[in-house]
Amino acid sequence: MAPPSPHDRLFQAVFRCPRQTASWLASFLPAPVRQALDLTSLAPWPGQALGLRTRSHAADLAFTVRCRADGEGDDDAGPALLLVEHKSHAAPALAAQLLRYAVHLRRIAARRDAREPLVVAVALHHGDAPPAPRRPTHPPALRRLQPQLRYLVDDLHGVEEPALRRPGLLPLAQLALLALGTVRGMDGRSVLDALHRWRDVIAGVYADLGPPVAADAMEAFACYLLDQTDFTQEELQMHITDPYAYTADGKLTTGYKLRQEGRAEGRVEGRVEGRVEGRAEGLAAGKAQGLATALLRQLGRRFGPLPAAVDARVRAADPAALEGWLDRVLDARTLDDVFAG
Repeated sequence: MAPPSPHDRLFQAVFRCPRQTASWLASFLPAPVRQALDLTSLAPWPGQALGLRTRSHAADLAFTVRCRADGEGDDDAGPALLLVEHKSHAAPALAAQLLRYAVHLRRIAARRDAREPLVVAVALHHGDAPPAPRRPTHPPALRRLQPQLRYLVDDLHGVEEPALRRPGLLPLAQLALLALGTVRGMDGRSVLDALHRWRDVIAGVYADLGPPVAADAMEAFACYLLDQTDFTQEELQMHITDPYAYTADGKLTTGYKLRQEGRAEGRVEGRVEGRVEGRAEGLAAGKAQGLATALLRQLGRRFGPLPAAVDARVRAADPAALEGWLDRVLDARTLDDVFAG
């Protein structure tokens, strides 16, 4: 059995949680289907815990969900099985695959509960091309007699980033869709720019989940980026796991924004220097230069034209001193206060 892909690992890490899956389903299901399901009742289905001999028949995720008696009422019409499949590539056999899963899992459910449940099948697709079913080769009269399972697909292929920022999505589900839908094929600089655009979503993950769950979620996100880009672990930690990045209500701190500004410039300049003098030395020099540039810009905005001695001192400082001065720049009353201590 092949190991899971990086896409599968991120998908599983996020959407095995019923709360995240309910948020995602609410963002794309057609209104009649959404109204017929009580998404707040979503729960993992134990029948998904199958042995190796039946692994090929198991959908990526399976949940139970209560059905309503009609599209608008609140009466309980019994449970349904929700099958969730994830595809990061072309999936011409998706229909047959979901049909096989549905038959297999309904049989298991019937043995346990003495009745076969309704089945709702959905798929998340983000391959390089739209999902295209196999072209039929049998006569139409015979095709109509074949077993079929209708299903719903959330296709992220070709969807622009603004359209992936769906109203009502929980932050972690939002971050997963952004990553799965846009990161593949990006170069390092583009991913870095995306992380800056997604800072509000990352802050929302910390605010919504809180420690330590948020840290675990961000680790799964970081692992995905490490698999898909040429970033180092240390670089990613600087951008998404800074322990001082967020206030109690999940907002980015000003000091973090300033440090990130310097680090962003340092990453680019460090890579250029690294090609000539070695990666480690280049990153260190680029980091210091980027921090110095950000600090000088902030000092100039706050206190006006800077003496030549201050400019020289900043440009000669090491990264630790520069980060300390950046933290003080907004609270300092005078230029001397920034460098005191």
